[in-house]
Amino acid sequence: MARFLKFCFINITLIGMSACELGDSKESTYLSTNSHSVQKNQRFSYKPDSSTQEDISYHSKTLNAQSTTGTSNLSVSWDMDNNGTADALTDGLLLLRYAFGLRGSSLIKGVIAEDSSLSLAEIEAEIETTLLIADIDGDGQVDALTDGLILLRHLFGLSGDSLVFGAIPAEATRSSVIEITDYLISYMPVDISEPSTVTISGKVTFDLIPFKTFGGGLDFDNIYAAPSRKVVVEALDNSGNMVISSNTDENGNYTFETAKDLELRVRVSAKMIQNSNVSWDVQVRDNTTTVANENLLYVTDSSPFTTSQNIIKNIHLPAGRNGGNSGIRSAAPFAILDTVYDSMQTVVDVEPTITFPPLEIYWSSNNNTSSGSPENGDLGSSYFQSPKKIYILGDENSDADEYDRHVIAHEWIHYFEDNLSRSDSLGGSHSQEDRLDMRVAFSEGLANALSAIITNDPIYRDSDAFFPYFGWSMNLEDGYTPYPGWFSESSVQNIIYDLYDATSDGVDDIELGFGPIYSTLTSDEYKNNDYLISIFPFAKILKDQQPESVDNAVNTLMNTHQIYGLGNDGSGETNDGGISSSLPVFRNITTSNGAIEICYNNNAGIQNKLGNKTYIVFEAINSGTYSISLSPKNPASYSTDADLSIFKSGITLGQDYSAQNNGSANLFIALTAGKHIIETGVWDPNQSIALGSYCYNLDITGF
Repeated sequence: MARFLKFCFINITLIGMSACELGDSKESTYLSTNSHSVQKNQRFSYKPDSSTQEDISYHSKTLNAQSTTGTSNLSVSWDMDNNGTADALTDGLLLLRYAFGLRGSSLIKGVIAEDSSLSLAEIEAEIETTLLIADIDGDGQVDALTDGLILLRHLFGLSGDSLVFGAIPAEATRSSVIEITDYLISYMPVDISEPSTVTISGKVTFDLIPFKTFGGGLDFDNIYAAPSRKVVVEALDNSGNMVISSNTDENGNYTFETAKDLELRVRVSAKMIQNSNVSWDVQVRDNTTTVANENLLYVTDSSPFTTSQNIIKNIHLPAGRNGGNSGIRSAAPFAILDTVYDSMQTVVDVEPTITFPPLEIYWSSNNNTSSGSPENGDLGSSYFQSPKKIYILGDENSDADEYDRHVIAHEWIHYFEDNLSRSDSLGGSHSQEDRLDMRVAFSEGLANALSAIITNDPIYRDSDAFFPYFGWSMNLEDGYTPYPGWFSESSVQNIIYDLYDATSDGVDDIELGFGPIYSTLTSDEYKNNDYLISIFPFAKILKDQQPESVDNAVNTLMNTHQIYGLGNDGSGETNDGGISSSLPVFRNITTSNGAIEICYNNNAGIQNKLGNKTYIVFEAINSGTYSISLSPKNPASYSTDADLSIFKSGITLGQDYSAQNNGSANLFIALTAGKHIIETGVWDPNQSIALGSYCYNLDITGF
């Protein structure tokens, strides 16, 4: 039996939505329906508003439809009130009411958009035009309860079966959801108004000078444009104010939108800034030029332009080098950033959520190999300065390192050690042929190995700027170690790279990749280790984190380089590097045993070489104050000064480096209970040649 319901076109026909009326608040329309199916040409009774005294009886109007196609015609659309958009509660209701036969004020009351300027007559004319396309189902006629309802549902956002449910007649020639949807979309209004914004886009590239296939020199015959990745790009107005900022992508592309008719220029800055799951702030500045006590940031600007339309602004940064002094070297800071980006990405590949501490890199074409003041460019060499600065050589007549990717990655690893891992290195001069303090050997060997991993190139290269077609190189795969041992950076770099790579060279049958190496370097056990950082705690922690089957492979690799000690302290080590006083690696002292004798040797060199320092373990049973003294056994025979430091988990608690007390050193210090490392050494104030061996007494007393 048919029921009479107050007509709500959403409840009855839109499925699952609610509430609205066909007419205004003074109108009531009733629909006779069975279940959810809507029958065509049902009788409707229309109650006019109070200003009309006549009753109207009408049927749903069946309007003749003209043949149309699915090709969009911008002059005909579903926007019947001509406000630029097609809306359900305006345009959708207008067509539905019109198809039901409403005209005059009843047609438009309450359904004309506020931003429409059309009169009633103009609205009706627009609807008549829309009827040309309103046969949505293609049955040859425009019907309220099929075509009108489908349009209304579409404008309300319905899709799929909900769009056409109960509204497709048997005569329809366009009946599938896909056909209906495509047809509706083809006549949605297109905004042809003048855009208020324009797009500025482009690509940033820099000259990259590769190395020759053979040798260590730069290949100036094959310079190519490389994308400048993740650098900051800004649009500046005539006053130099930043209007909008963005970063280039992996291909060097950038894009941003700005208002029209602005006078702008694009600026590319030698900085990378990102704040997300991976955050960084890296900038390249000129250490020889300051303004208002700030070192200048390297930037390059485009020519000025007006944003009258979309514009492409590509920026290329030239090398300014062709094997000699040739021009402004705009590419250099961006070449440095490119290597730093690869360095950070190597970490991100195994640690997808990380914050890199801010890093400032200083480069200048004045940076030379003379030692002195960095403000004048006298660097001596490229180097890392704790905690967050790197200085890079740039003088073509001395040495320039901006294209030496291994060198830059090497210094970045020192930054990584100092900020995200741990380094106990003394720094100072070093080479492959040196027998080094074990901390220096490990830090430098680690930086060499990881630079090869970052660049995906086991041949470490360093160009010679004075003879730029030539240079120096070493192959981390060939196992070259003039003095193998725990004191050799060459041994360390070969071991770590062999742990990483897939190439087998006889004894190297292990392939861990970078992940386990990174995990070891950033572990709490490593960063908070009681002992000084060297190859020994690295190897122990790495093995602890790996399956037991890895132990033998690591030990075999270490033994190949004549490293035999085990554990954090290298206990059992037998390779003294030709300096007998270097063993054991760590000695022990207590408050009850009295003074112990420790000896030094400068035969391997001075300051940071094997034999210059000794390491003593002191276990404080109780927290308290302790007196530590270091004095020469034969004061009259030495012209050296004793140095004394004490550490806990790598943190310096106290030191005496003063050249006083007749070559002795003393500390009076409060210590907490636990393991401490005492470092002792000697210093020759005259920096003379190696003096051979000499011995001191170390004593500690508790109070």
